[in-house]
Amino acid sequence: NVIFELSTILLPFMLWVVVNWSLTTLMNGKGTFRDVYIASAYALSPMIYIILPLTFISNFLIMEEGTFLTLFGSIAVLWSLALLFFGSMTIHQYDTAKNVFVTALIIFGMIFSLFIGVLFFNLAEQVIQFVNDIYTEIFMRA
Repeated sequence: NVIFELSTILLPFMLWVVVNWSLTTLMNGKGTFRDVYIASAYALSPMIYIILPLTFISNFLIMEEGTFLTLFGSIAVLWSLALLFFGSMTIHQYDTAKNVFVTALIIFGMIFSLFIGVLFFNLAEQVIQFVNDIYTEIFMRA
């Protein structure tokens, strides 16, 4: 399902980039949107380099060797998270303590943005349903 794949890969990535740039602009970060985008894209490259071969290798392993897949997949994720952290620290020229604080704010901002997005789509769905009910009621009575 293409929409599901895009929502699990592209949405978190773009949400990270937009919230990162937005919050670090307010917190005197030195990086531009382009810098944040490029650094975040490069930071996710270990996942590509490790998970793509793991996908191919998984066709030849037995069930008991699945722990190796999990181990290498976890290493790829941790490596990418470390690169995201240090890339953000380098781009915005923060020290470690401020970068930890800003990263926590970015994660909170991502959660808040998702909450607002779900709230908006829920409200839009209710408005559309209300308009549809009025339309149906008018033409059923006429």
